Amino acid sequence: MPHMNATQWNQLILANEPLSGAFLQSSEWADFQEAAGAHVLRYQDGETCLANVILRPLPFGRTAAAIMRGPLFSGSQNNVDDLLSAIKKTGAITLQIDPLTATAPTGAKPFHARSPQTTLLLDLHQTEEELLAAMHEKTRYNIRYAQRAGVTVRRGGAELFSELWTLLEAAATRDRFRTHPKHYYETMVRVLAGDPTEQQHTTAQILLAEYQGSPVAGMILLTFGKTATYLHGGSANEHRNVMAPHLLQWEGIRVAKSLGYHTYDFWGIAPEGATTHPLAGVTRFKRGFGGTTWSAPDSWELPLHPAWYTIYALVQKMRGRR
Repeated sequence: MPHMNATQWNQLILANEPLSGAFLQSSEWADFQEAAGAHVLRYQDGETCLANVILRPLPFGRTAAAIMRGPLFSGSQNNVDDLLSAIKKTGAITLQIDPLTATAPTGAKPFHARSPQTTLLLDLHQTEEELLAAMHEKTRYNIRYAQRAGVTVRRGGAELFSELWTLLEAAATRDRFRTHPKHYYETMVRVLAGDPTEQQHTTAQILLAEYQGSPVAGMILLTFGKTATYLHGGSANEHRNVMAPHLLQWEGIRVAKSLGYHTYDFWGIAPEGATTHPLAGVTRFKRGFGGTTWSAPDSWELPLHPAWYTIYALVQKMRGRR
């Protein structure tokens, strides 16, 4: 079968759209990954199986392969042998998958998820009044407090990136979490610029909350299919008392609803009771907006070349990544 164009590829994904993270398998996401410097195998087996396979280079011409929220199968032909064969031909010694189904092939090992395994999904079919009523009382109060304090929200694209990056850096330093390199985010908002009403294509836009003329909170809102996703965000150290992040999220929800999206994905919360989870600190904030919990199956890793994999796993362990 001839290679699909972007629209055909995305239509097959949307016919089998997962509730969270479908954009990771979209044609535009592969474009972005390649522009950011990654190697991507766009695997296509007729209309039976699709996968964006991200290939990370290793020494001696080898690679480590990863599939997030995939592969996507249509119909009942869930044979992964051809997919694994194609990945092996790239020199991959291991395949790491954040799967959509709980079925893992023989020989697979448990592995930490690369994309959020548990998230919070908000149903946008509700009216704004119903959405506000379903929030935690303190969240609703903080949204209105920010409005009274004079916080406003501006929406745009790559032209707002430098202001967003300052906020991402501030939050990462303050809250001690890792960010991607600046080039990663900058490439994302540039490559994924587009009309967010075109729901068959992945697009990214920036929302900035401003107070007294200065940006104090910002986010990247990513849209694809029926879902708008709060993908990355940060806030300044100054003026935290005006509750700008609460109003920013509310405006993100309102924008997504106005554009016709069905679901707002908060993109990651800690599992119930996991107080030491890296996302434990933001989970209470996100849960204040309501929504329901969604969890993906456990992630797994499949060694593709046992001898090379043994060396790779040992090096990763020595580096503290296992």
